[in-house]
Amino acid sequence: TLRAVCRDVQPKKIVEWGPGKSTAVMREECKDAIIISVEHDPRYARLARETGQADHVFEFAAAQPKSKYAVWPLECFDAEQKIDLAFVDGRRRVECALVAAIIVRSGGAIILHDSHRWHYAEVLRFWLGTPSEKYVDDSMTSVWVMK
Repeated sequence: TLRAVCRDVQPKKIVEWGPGKSTAVMREECKDAIIISVEHDPRYARLARETGQADHVFEFAAAQPKSKYAVWPLECFDAEQKIDLAFVDGRRRVECALVAAIIVRSGGAIILHDSHRWHYAEVLRFWLGTPSEKYVDDSMTSVWVMK
């Protein structure tokens, strides 16, 4: 799914919550893209920095009530700055996906990993609508192409 979305969207600017194997795939598919990652666990943030797959790695504690983990892009990007792809595979996924809906450009995509979990799926279908049927190849990932 991720590779197909990368090929179709051809993102130049990517934001991901929860770096890992997906970061390596995005770097492989989108060699010239700027990848901005955010991680809540200091160990994984360090690992993400060491691999060098992401251009920028930010670390925010996700468990704190006023954490900026999900909402940091709203403070960093102005209203005209849009990203091409958001990959959500970290903590606070509903919040992250809703923020992604604000910052992703028309024609860009939001990918939610583990979207089969009811507490993600129901809320996001309510706010974002039905995921794209074009990218259905497993039940664990949903893709919304922004209009």
